[in-house]
Parts: sequence; C-alpha cells; structure tokens
Amino acid sequence: MNPTIYRQCIALICFCFSALQLFASGIEITDLSYDAQTDMYTVIVKRDYAFFYNDRHDAALLHFKYDVTGNGTWKSAQVDLTQSFNTCLNCNLANNAYNGYTKNVIGYPPVTDSVWVTRMDTFELALLDVEYKSLADEYDLKVFAIEMVNTAAGSFEVGDGYSNGRFYQSGNVDEPMVVLKSNDDNGKVRGNASGQFDQVNSPNTENITAGYPMGYYQFYAMKYKITAEQYVDFLNCLDRVKQNTRTESDLSGTSLTNVYVMSASPTVTNRNPIRCNSDIGAGRIEFYCDLNGNGVPNEVDDGQNIVLNYLSAADIMAYGAFLDMRIMSELEFEKVARGSLLDVTVPGEFAWGTLEFNFGTTITNAGTATESYANVGVDEGLLSFSPVRAGYAATPTSTRTFAGAGFTGCMDLHNLGELMISVEDQEFESKPFYTGLTPLGEAKLMEDVLYCLYSDFSKAISEKKIDIGLQSRLPLAGGRLISD
Repeated sequence: MNPTIYRQCIALICFCFSALQLFASGIEITDLSYDAQTDMYTVIVKRDYAFFYNDRHDAALLHFKYDVTGNGTWKSAQVDLTQSFNTCLNCNLANNAYNGYTKNVIGYPPVTDSVWVTRMDTFELALLDVEYKSLADEYDLKVFAIEMVNTAAGSFEVGDGYSNGRFYQSGNVDEPMVVLKSNDDNGKVRGNASGQFDQVNSPNTENITAGYPMGYYQFYAMKYKITAEQYVDFLNCLDRVKQNTRTESDLSGTSLTNVYVMSASPTVTNRNPIRCNSDIGAGRIEFYCDLNGNGVPNEVDDGQNIVLNYLSAADIMAYGAFLDMRIMSELEFEKVARGSLLDVTVPGEFAWGTLEFNFGTTITNAGTATESYANVGVDEGLLSFSPVRAGYAATPTSTRTFAGAGFTGCMDLHNLGELMISVEDQEFESKPFYTGLTPLGEAKLMEDVLYCLYSDFSKAISEKKIDIGLQSRLPLAGGRLISD
C-alpha cells in the first residue's frame, strides 16, 4: 500500500487574537509522512502567532481526503480519538469526536495565557477507513489544514438594546436576549412573556425549535471567511457534474465564454478571481485564480487570499459537507462576534469594539499576500463591501478595534457580509450536514433549510439581515464554516 501524498494546505495570510494586539500569522504543513510498519501518518503544522487567552484560543484543523479510484472521487478519512496513539506531541487534541470518531482533527495550544511567535505542532494519526487499505495497492491522499478559533461553551447575549431589528426578551425591547443551555436543548418561544424573545420590527412569528444550534455549546469557527484559494481547492476535487452545480457559469458544453465562473462573466467582476480556461472539454475542469486577468494561473497577484464573494448558502453548505463542517446559525454568528456574558454589551457597538466605522480607501499591493487598504492602522473599524485579502486590517501593532476582530478572535467580520441560517428556520440542525454531497453536488438534507439570511453589518446582525434564497450568489456576501 503506497499512498501518493498531496500537501494540500490552505496556506494563507491570516490573523489571530491576543489580549492586546492582533498579529499577522499563517498556517503551513511543513512535513507530511507515512510509516507503513505502524500505519501512522505524521503531520507537522507550523503556525505563526498562535494564542491562548483565558478560554479563547486558535487551533489547526486537519481533514484527510483519500481517492482509491484515481478519477477524483475523494472521500473523508476518520480518526479514532479514543486511541492513545493518536496524538499531538506538543498540543492538545480537541474532544470533538462523535462516538469516538472524527473526520476533523483539531489541535490547539497548551492551556496557558500566551502568544507563540511560531508554533510547530506534530500530529501522529492512524486513519481508520479500511476501504483504501483493503481495495487499493496505491491511493491518493490530500490533507486540508485550516485555522480555527474556539468559541467556548456558555451563555451569551444577543441584541444590544439599541439597534433597529435587535433581539430582545421578556417584552422589554431594551433587554438583550440571553441564550441559556436550556434554550439550546429545548428551543425558545417567541413572545412577550418572561423569558420569551422577539425582534424589533420583525413580522416573523416562528419559535426557535429544539435542535436549532443556538450557540451555547462549544464550537470552532473558521478564523476568517472562505477564500478564493480554498474554494478552488474544493472545486478541483469535484467531478464535472458537481463543478457545474457549485459555480454560476454553465459548464455543460466543451467551450466557455464566461470563464470567471462564480460571477458568470468573461472578465473579473467585483474582484472574484476564480476562473478556468475557455476550452473545458468534457471531463473535470481545473480551476485557478487569475485576478490580474492575463490567463496565467495563480501568480503572486492573482488574489488567492481574497475573501470570496458570489457564494450562495448552498455553496457554503456543500463546501462544509465536503470538509465535515457546516454553515453557522444566526445566533452562533452573534456569539462569534460578541463573545460571552463576560463581554459587556454596549448599545450600538460593532463587534470590533467601536461605535462607528470607516471605509477602506485605496487598495495597496492588490491581489498579493500583503494586500491591504492605505488607511489600515490609521482608521479604526474599517468596513469593506468589496472583497479584500483575509485579515487585511491586522498589523503587528494593531488592536482588535483596528484589526476588525470579534471578541472570540474571529477575523473578517468587516470584510464582506456574512451568510448564515436564520432563527426562523424550523428544520436547520447541525448533524445532518455531516453527510457528504449528493451526485449533483448539493449538501445532503440541504432541502430542509428554508431561511438563509445575509447580514452586511456585525453590530446586531439582526439590524441589517436580509432573507435570501439558498442559491442566490451575491457580490457583497461571503461565509465561514464551523466544526462542533
């Protein structure tokens, strides 16, 4: 059994949170090896400026994909976390297993308040799936590495007692709604009686049902929104039918005019850099980034690190199903932005801690790994409705308010709007999305999701939320995934 190992690392310029400052960081797989005698894989992950502060920390998520067919039929491998030989030699493994098994191995720093300029974490893992061991002498293996941020279990407030459209409870529009463990277990009734909730100026009458993930329990959220490079990696692991579903251009022919496939246009539109060649033949298509539009794939200024727009909620769900993660709920996004009950709610305050915002001015180093705005570090609370590099506002000396980070350390809350699932959805639950893709490239059971919303601010997301269809691809919206 001889695996062909692909080093498939999402190596982006990304950022992390500390008590006082936010620093530029990155994630890189520096070594990936296989020992046939022990049937163990060793993965060494390098991360810059990892952090642990109180109950807040970042982490590295590893997801293994294998293909025994050679035709791009990628499946997820599992790891048994109950086995002591599955370890991270100098970090902790998150207890995110279901019945002992997980498809996402999450390693986080030791429990101590610190920031590590450079962390080298060594994972030693045995993959469980027997199909590739028993049926194939050779197989292909890919490893996806993504930076995550922990959102600890606990109660939190939703709504700020000030913003239009805010959540409130007990009939008092000035009292933020509090999410308790009992709410996440049993749901929450809409109304004006004690403990019930509603939203200012909302015509909706639906209760929050049991099973809807309200955010009380621990989960890990992507540190930054999905980027162009990440989505390209996903598209290039799909067959032609699924590729056609997960892009906007019609890929059913053998040639293509609208080569920028997410916006279905012949040239770059709204800074979305994902494209393919015009001659696409009949088989799987190879996608790449080409922000500068010269037809040369993945140059240093081709926008690989740009937060991706023109993603629909269905796209995000499918990408999540591929990596055994899922789209977040409206209330989980509130917790990512606001933090716990220890983070005091300030009326009218944005997630990054200011009462006002500023727009980015001139883009500098366009399309590169150092892309930014000229007024980064000058103006606090920058917003960008044009997609720019993930974590663009963080510098080695920036505070949270300058970097635009939420209370948990998640970045890019100000970099495009965000797609999530509304509290009005009566069917949305977390576990059904861990089921892979249908032959057409949809997340299984996606049809049960009826209410997707787009929010273009991170103050009270309910202030600017707009219900949209699952398949709507918007130039102003992106998204992120969580692992729970």
